[in-house]
Amino acid sequence: MESDNLVVDETERASVSVFLIDIFRPQKRSTILPTDRILLVSNERRGRDDREGRGPRPEGWGMPGGHGEPGEWYIRTGYRELGEETGVNPQYKKKIYNQVEIVDDRRMFLAEPGVDTESGPEKDEKGNLVYKTHWHLTVGGRLLVPWDETVIAIGKEDIKTAAWHRFDGLPSGVYGTHGKRIEIFYNRLTDKELFDYVFNQKS
Repeated sequence: MESDNLVVDETERASVSVFLIDIFRPQKRSTILPTDRILLVSNERRGRDDREGRGPRPEGWGMPGGHGEPGEWYIRTGYRELGEETGVNPQYKKKIYNQVEIVDDRRMFLAEPGVDTESGPEKDEKGNLVYKTHWHLTVGGRLLVPWDETVIAIGKEDIKTAAWHRFDGLPSGVYGTHGKRIEIFYNRLTDKELFDYVFNQKS
């Protein structure tokens, strides 16, 4: 590649991951525990010849999520990807809304900008190579029903399985970026006021 300046364009793309744990309106506590569990999906390895033209991805565990569609609200992306990747709503599209609520609160939201290398750069009028911005968003959700009343049945073909894992026993192979986001959200939920706000609301 020539030594042209690289510029991140304001035209952006987004991926949304969902931090969903097995807490359902807990009683007599106001903090997250190491024995609480997070819903993770196991991804198949994806090569360069992926049918959708996407870049390589190693096999590993991560939070449910994926790319937003053009013009799609990030909360909607979270619901859609959660349903597609875990099969929480295999029979009725709206079922996920009866089982999970994504918390539209900045304290349960994390945004990390990056360079969208999947789309490839284009030259602007000054001859600079311009990349789109790729935002990596993570949103927090809460269960509206007990965790064992959710339906877990795999939806996407490149997802091996979906399962609940304790925070003190996360599986090997968790993607590094997801591991960092999980840690950030876990630490946020040690705050009593935020924990109560998220998990002690009436459904």
